[in-house]
Amino acid sequence: MPAYRQGVDAQGRPLFVRPPYSAAAYTAEPNWVPDLRASYQTYGTKALLADPQGPFGGFSRFRDIERGGKHYAVLLKGGPPQWGLEVELTDKSLGELNALSPEESWTLARETDAKADPPIEVGQIDRSK
Repeated sequence: MPAYRQGVDAQGRPLFVRPPYSAAAYTAEPNWVPDLRASYQTYGTKALLADPQGPFGGFSRFRDIERGGKHYAVLLKGGPPQWGLEVELTDKSLGELNALSPEESWTLARETDAKADPPIEVGQIDRSK
């Protein structure tokens, strides 16, 4: 789940708070990967990732990894829900697409929060702000 603005800090910077962990807020949409595979089977993921209007347009590329001789991009969807995805980097057809667990997606969101200025904390949301 995205962070919500909760006023400003002592320096006048926007202050954001992320709600406490809830698995539902970090779970992949159940049909997203099968629907992508059905619609884009003959497309390479490198080209799809480069297209801001493409299927990965709502995702941020978090990091690249190598495993078993294959290269993957780890993505985080802006949400809600805010969930992660590992995408095998390919040129001519879709490779592996693996939705991350809610716990892994939460970890990515919290790593992003730590890099914000000021860092985003976990807390209760005051809807009146």
